[in-house]
Amino acid sequence: MAFPKDFKFYFRYLVGATWHYYYVDNAGAVQNTTTKTELTFAPQGWQDIQLNWERGFTYHGVFQTFTTPLEFVKDGAKILRYLYVNYGTEGACQIYIEKFNNTVAVYDYEDYYFGDIDFSRFLDKKDFVQCEVMEGGFMAKLKAKESTDFEIDVQDSVNRVWVNMEGVELNAIFSFTGIEQPVDNAPPTYVASTRENFPTLLYAQTQGYSNGDHNPKGNDFIAAFSQMFSQTYPGADRITVNSSDKWVIHNVSDSITYDYNILGSVTIDQNNNAVANRECNFYVYVNGAAAPGTSVVKTTIATGGTIPALGSLSEVILLDYTITLAPNEQMWIFFRHTGAVGDVDYHISKCSCSITVVNKVKQAFVPSRRTFDVMNELVGLISPSTFLISTLLQTTEATKVLISGDALRGLEKSQLKINFDNTYQSINALFNTTMQYVKSTDTLYIKDKADSYDDATQILDLGTVNNFTVTPATELQFAKLKIGYPEYYNDDVNGKDEVNLQQQYQSPLIRITSEKTLVSEFHGSMYEITLEVANLVGKVQADNDNDNTVFWLHIESAPAGTIPAGLPGAGEDYYNLERSGYTVTSGLHSPSTAFNLFLSPKLMMYRHGNYLNSCLFPQENLGGDLTFQTSNKTQNNEDYLIWVIGADTYYEKRTEELADLAASILYPIIFEFDSMIPQNILALLDANPYGKIKCTYNDLDYYGFLLSVSDQPFLHPKQKYKVICAPSTNLNNLIN
Repeated sequence: MAFPKDFKFYFRYLVGATWHYYYVDNAGAVQNTTTKTELTFAPQGWQDIQLNWERGFTYHGVFQTFTTPLEFVKDGAKILRYLYVNYGTEGACQIYIEKFNNTVAVYDYEDYYFGDIDFSRFLDKKDFVQCEVMEGGFMAKLKAKESTDFEIDVQDSVNRVWVNMEGVELNAIFSFTGIEQPVDNAPPTYVASTRENFPTLLYAQTQGYSNGDHNPKGNDFIAAFSQMFSQTYPGADRITVNSSDKWVIHNVSDSITYDYNILGSVTIDQNNNAVANRECNFYVYVNGAAAPGTSVVKTTIATGGTIPALGSLSEVILLDYTITLAPNEQMWIFFRHTGAVGDVDYHISKCSCSITVVNKVKQAFVPSRRTFDVMNELVGLISPSTFLISTLLQTTEATKVLISGDALRGLEKSQLKINFDNTYQSINALFNTTMQYVKSTDTLYIKDKADSYDDATQILDLGTVNNFTVTPATELQFAKLKIGYPEYYNDDVNGKDEVNLQQQYQSPLIRITSEKTLVSEFHGSMYEITLEVANLVGKVQADNDNDNTVFWLHIESAPAGTIPAGLPGAGEDYYNLERSGYTVTSGLHSPSTAFNLFLSPKLMMYRHGNYLNSCLFPQENLGGDLTFQTSNKTQNNEDYLIWVIGADTYYEKRTEELADLAASILYPIIFEFDSMIPQNILALLDANPYGKIKCTYNDLDYYGFLLSVSDQPFLHPKQKYKVICAPSTNLNNLIN
């Protein structure tokens, strides 16, 4: 009775969902069939086959690798020569290996390995053809395209998500300056009906952002440099504003009332007051287009008595007033001499002020993409056959969407220009993720990082092991932590209290010098996003550095309405920015309009808490801290931003105790040891490579998560295991 082969070898390629198998027919021609057909001759060196499982700390998943090369003879060599001659280095051929399993009730062959033939390493030595094998499936394709940029449609995508971009409130500061006059310039004399006068306030500039509802003009209508006062009005008891060009600022909105804060100073000099009970008053008047003026501010500068010679009395008046303007109302700033009729001279030598108003960007509906959809599209572009499954992205974090600078501007054909590397890196920075790949089903999973370190499930008990060693996992440990978002340089008056920037912390470790970076490559600044909309919306001909920048947005879970007719996306659902679920108690200019707060660096730290504590263990038990060092742009004090979510209070710039973060999911301790490989190792690791492995040394038990191991199924030698310590391990065993 013939014994079954240990291995069967096949050459195959995929057409749609059907595998085709290469073979050499009786006439010596290379053919293919959908019938499973093995190679007649096994490759030379198959006895040395070694299958490896390895875990890295980039994705934290466990992936397979295969020792190569193999040397193919007879029919295998002919098939490879045929493919190379006809298709060159792009030849499509996968080696598929089955292993005989005699540990099950019904003996049979089971999947052992498959990988792609790498024709770029083709070597023909007449008697055999040598080829290396690349890791098959998604991971092999990812290595080639990890940093390849793709263009993901935003506005033209059927999966677009419209967002109502009512951004954070912004300051607009309108600056005015007066023409300074030396005091010895002779001022005009005012009598009876000529005693109301405007200082020369020249409009200088606007800082910050104005949404167009505010028209600063200034009353810069002097006839000559020497003329300090440019307009007079009759009447001893009232002011009649009868000129449309004398106002300082005009609220041109047709529906919004604004508060304007005036800050500044005026220096006034008086002389030649021959009559008692004279006074000079500073006024701010508010007036509609045709209505009489209404005084909202009156400040007495000097009262009573006889004022001596020119220049002998000088007063500095500090201006600090908040003036409300209804739609289409205007503001006048001027001085008025009151009292009995008589001659009086007064002179304004200096005058300057700024007027600040808080306003918002005009409503705009912009298209975005959900994070899962973006990642799913990227995966499909890299490997069309691969399925992406992620409850984390599709459900838990479904309200986090991605948008590009050109989409924020409302440009047609907007796209996300991204690659897999920067997308996954940004996802991990925000959500603390792991990536797992199941080659047998060609399925990619993105999950919580804790899912790759399952301390509740034991997948393997190796019994007593040999050559047990213990070393620190220094590649996990760090001295400095950078967390948050890319640097955003904004010298504007807005953005000074931006939350979503980059923060730096110092760990308690002093013998470690490495730095850990958890910085999203996608931006999250609410001011950067708002100003992108504010400054460039509709400017289709203007290039901008941020057109290709990718931004995060946090939106509400349910639609808020449908887009009005006449706008892009009309009739489709739109979502509001998420602005609920928290209370800001300190630090923000406009907490009611703030957004993306749930994406803050401090909350990113808390999401990564189990991983950060894992890297720094046992410092959490020793009272260790992550000491806040600095954040760009904003004030670096712990009271800068305080906010409450449920029963928890967060200090965005405060040092954090490690004990307040989530418990470790692993310990940074590596165990290495020798042990036999179980015959069913392939099935065990294929079913779950993320549970803990138990081993015994000196009659003491240890638990760890797989980092690396190899299987040589033909020779069955002892293999070196490398695992990282699971929290269920009693660390006192290491002492004993």
